Amino acid sequence: MRYKKVFMLIFLILMFSGCVDQIAERFQQVQVVFVNVTVGEENNTPLIQNITAKGAMIPKLYAPGNVFPNKFPAIFAEVLQPYNVSNPRTFRTISMSNGQPFNGSGTYIFTVQINENVLNKSQPISIYSEILDNQSKRPSRAKVLLDWTEE
Repeated sequence: MRYKKVFMLIFLILMFSGCVDQIAERFQQVQVVFVNVTVGEENNTPLIQNITAKGAMIPKLYAPGNVFPNKFPAIFAEVLQPYNVSNPRTFRTISMSNGQPFNGSGTYIFTVQINENVLNKSQPISIYSEILDNQSKRPSRAKVLLDWTEE
């Protein structure tokens, strides 16, 4: 009986201090896009050959947020969406930045987190990927237009 009162007192203190809201927020679902970027090489220059992506919902606790590589050259992926219906070539970034060190040819796997309340599921999204070298030049970049689908 005594432990129940102590537990209830601790719970009420946490609830009124806002800690319970912060804990609950970590389990909120956020939208992410799982992106696979395949990179090859042509004339000793890296070339993005293929981009595939799939949307999903994961707990906010496991969402990557902004990810920056610790060294260059690097490869990046982000999600864009058209924002002007009359000019479909105008895009805005709707995701957080996601990058990793570039180690040559191969497949790079990204989990890109979508910013909250910006995705319009009735419009297609674009997955944009680019490689940056040590002099901030872009030897390769590619963009693929996709319809939003979730796992």
